[in-house]
Parts: sequence; structure tokens; C-alpha cells
Amino acid sequence: MPFELGAVNIHLIELEDGYLMVDAGHGTPLCLEALEAGLAEHGVDWSEIRTLFLTHAHPDHVGLVHQILERTGARVLMHPLEAAHAEEIAALSRPGVFAEAMRIAGTPEDLQTRMLHQLTHNRADYRPVAQFQPVEGGERIATNGGLLEVIATPGHSVGHLCLYSSEERYLVSGDHLLKQITPNVSWRPNQDMLGRYIDSLDVVKPLDADVILPSHGKRFDGHQELAAMLGIHHEERCRQILSYIAEEPMTAHVLVGKMWPRGLAPVHHHFAVMEVLAHLEYLRRRGPVSAEAASGDSIEWRQS
Repeated sequence: MPFELGAVNIHLIELEDGYLMVDAGHGTPLCLEALEAGLAEHGVDWSEIRTLFLTHAHPDHVGLVHQILERTGARVLMHPLEAAHAEEIAALSRPGVFAEAMRIAGTPEDLQTRMLHQLTHNRADYRPVAQFQPVEGGERIATNGGLLEVIATPGHSVGHLCLYSSEERYLVSGDHLLKQITPNVSWRPNQDMLGRYIDSLDVVKPLDADVILPSHGKRFDGHQELAAMLGIHHEERCRQILSYIAEEPMTAHVLVGKMWPRGLAPVHHHFAVMEVLAHLEYLRRRGPVSAEAASGDSIEWRQS
């Protein structure tokens, strides 16, 4: 991938007839070439891919969906909220959630323009999936190794899904659990995305899994400890935000500058604004933070 993470993992799971493929990679010729090489290395033909399961609709997970479907004719399993998100991004040059977030964050127009310029290459990865089978958590998929359970883990995205095998004791974690980085949790209107992410960490903690298969980085174990550490990370981020707004009211844009004083590239500033807004909304719903109109259409946040 043309991102700092470098690569995205695509997993194959044996079915009674053929394979289930988890996620569709980034929509670049290089990623498609790597996927074809991986299939060839394992002796798997495109025609053997019966099902394409999408953990969520971020560009590095859905970019090759249509190329894969053209080669396989596979059925697609995805959360309907993720399908709607992909359709919105494909239809709009400036998605509504971006415009609203940057407005209330008080992000300057010139910086918004630079953000959109750096995000433009992702938009080509979003094309509506005309036909898919909706899954929302709780469904079971028959495989050669027993039943796979679809686990709803919203937070990193509104309809993020994992796959869990209680018989073979593994969890395909998508971007919900990553060892090398902290998964981004982005603000969405009228939703407590950080609260949902923390609740989803509690959902996976009790699972009896020896191996975690993430979308980025190598397989790992010890997911209970990792889930606990991720919860602590977000608690610390909330305390950091509270310490700044205790001094004076601030917009989310100003908070990003306080929290990352060396400055961020526009694309990283975008993700930072979205995550800070998610933390502020989490705190607002639990009492210690209040919001009030500031200059223009922006919102300033203060400690209650």
C-alpha cells in the first residue's frame, strides 16, 4: 500500500468447497499483483474463491472488490452500514461527514483543501457493491474447520466485523485489534464512536483465541492484554484532552495543534481531528465536557 503501514493482509479460509477471502486490499496494480502472486504461491485459482467477506469499507480493504468479483463471481458479505459508507464516498467529491467534522472542528479552509487533495487518491477505491449479503454480527459461516462466527465490533468504523473460530481458536480481527499501531477511531455525527470501540474491546476479550490474524502486521497472541492496553490508551488520551481544555476552551483543530506540537501532514491532521472529536464526544456524553458555539460554525469545548 502507498501508506506508512506498507501492506494489508488478505486471509483465505478453506470452505467445504473453495475458499472464503477476507477483505479486498488497496485498489492499486501493485496490490493486485501481490494478491495474484500470493494465490499462485498457495496453489489457489481465482475460480476457487466462493465468498468475499469485508471487515469494513476503508480504502485498503475494499479497493480491489470489483476486480476480485470479475475474476471470481463470489458472493459478498458485508455490513449494510459499510456498504452505505462506500456508496456515499463514491458519489460525493467532499463527503458530508468530512465537511461537518471540519466545520465544527474549526479547521481552516486552506488546510481542508490540502487534506482533500491528499485523500483524493482513496476515492477511486470506492465503488458501490450492487449485490451483497448483509451481515451484522451473530451469523455463522460453515468452513472446513467448523463454524465461523461473525462478531460485530463497531468503533474503528460504524459496521466493523471480525470472524471468530471457537473450534480452531483464532480471531480474524480486521482493524479492530492491531499490534503495531493503535486503530484510528473517527468521529461520526450523532454517534459515540469511541464508546462503541471500547465496548467492542470488551466483546472480544472473553473470546478463547490462541491466534489473532490482523489486517496489518503479523499474527499475534495475547489479545486480552492488548485490548486492555488499548482501553488504557484512550483513557490517557481523554485525560490529556481534559488537561488542555481545563486551561481554556478550545476547538478540536486547536487541540490537535496542542497534542501534536511538531505539526502533522494534512492527511494525518485529518485523522487526528476526527479522533479528537470522537474523544470529545465520548467525554461530552459522560459529563466532564461541554460544547458551545464559537466563531463561524465551529464548536469550542470546555471542562464542565
